[in-house]
Amino acid sequence: MRFLEFCSLVSNKRSIVDYLRTHGVLRSTCRCETCNRDLGTQAYNNSADGCVFRCSSCKKTKSLRIGSFLVDCRIPLDTFACFVYLLNADVLLKHIAFMLDLHENTIVNYANLIREERGRDLMEHGEMLGGPGARVQVNLTYFINY
Repeated sequence: MRFLEFCSLVSNKRSIVDYLRTHGVLRSTCRCETCNRDLGTQAYNNSADGCVFRCSSCKKTKSLRIGSFLVDCRIPLDTFACFVYLLNADVLLKHIAFMLDLHENTIVNYANLIREERGRDLMEHGEMLGGPGARVQVNLTYFINY
């Protein structure tokens, strides 16, 4: 994805949520613990993410980040998406910190979080890398292909 396309994508909270769902970062569905029904997605201004999971029966809400590795992260989704985009563009972490107005330690922590999650994903799915006589180089910081 080109930079200008990406900029238009992150200008709308709903489109960034849809994009992160498409790439498996956020869940598309969730079940209500009270009613055991599927929760729908609803716009919600009091949420930093712009929408939440909401039960149509008991009206309880849950964060869109539930069940994802972003559940404990405080960074806004659009900032996270920009971070990953810049990381995939091989921008130095100190430059990403400056561009997103975040502390360098925060950027390093998120880069480590992504690397751990990607490593866990590779281990869980048991993908075979390489083969006899093949040399494989893996950069685990590449998480979402823009």
